[in-house]
Amino acid sequence: MGDGPLHEVTDEGWDATLQLNLTSQFYSNRAAVRQFRKQGRRRVLNMGSVLGWSPLAEILRHLRLRRGQSAIVGMTKAAASYYAADNIRFNVVAPA
Repeated sequence: MGDGPLHEVTDEGWDATLQLNLTSQFYSNRAAVRQFRKQGRRRVLNMGSVLGWSPLAEILRHLRLRRGQSAIVGMTKAAASYYAADNIRFNVVAPA
């Protein structure tokens, strides 16, 4: 999908990775929150990667992957903070 260093990433690759890694989790999280607010306490578990927290020099050149994983972590933290009052918990599992 056009991955590589910043100067080599294509617009199409950037968009496709965002759709695959982040937008899909956004849609599933949104649907879960809508249902969970009706039901009471629930948990959302997002899949991420350690790359969302720890930039590795040899992997940093894979810009699109790092961007998607960092965005998943950020979205999950924001949702966890916002929906804590509704007893909806958000977490990220980040296998190596």
